[in-house]
Amino acid sequence: MEVRLDGRTAIITGASKGLGFAMSQQFVASGANVAMLARTPETLDEAVAAVNAGATGGAQAAGFACDVASAEQIKAAFEGAAKRFGKVDILINNAGISRAMPSEQITDEIWMEDLELKLFAAIRLTRLAWPGMKERKWGRIINVLNSGAKAPRA
Repeated sequence: MEVRLDGRTAIITGASKGLGFAMSQQFVASGANVAMLARTPETLDEAVAAVNAGATGGAQAAGFACDVASAEQIKAAFEGAAKRFGKVDILINNAGISRAMPSEQITDEIWMEDLELKLFAAIRLTRLAWPGMKERKWGRIINVLNSGAKAPRA
């Protein structure tokens, strides 16, 4: 089954590697423009070039260096994506890392970093995307976490 996303724009966080990169490739191949967000500019530039190399039909990817643990960087990246592509129809909150360790070793600082990266980033981006989606009466927000969030190691 082929799913077409012609004319749609997606923001994907954690887009320079792994699942975020693969989603970026598939979204562009399906006709969507993609704003790829990731922390490391060099890695992001390489990922954007790779996604655009496989693009067809006018869809394209653009990179926005952004640490989604920072509210200011989220706002700047979102505004940049909206300016570049005119709108945001799809938001995929995919950024995250896994720091497996025994629960008693997790400090408050580690908990806060994890919450900023995975929870508050999704809240902040959703807050920015929601008004346009509501106005256009169309939008999708997808939150991705790895299986370790559901079934952590002992």
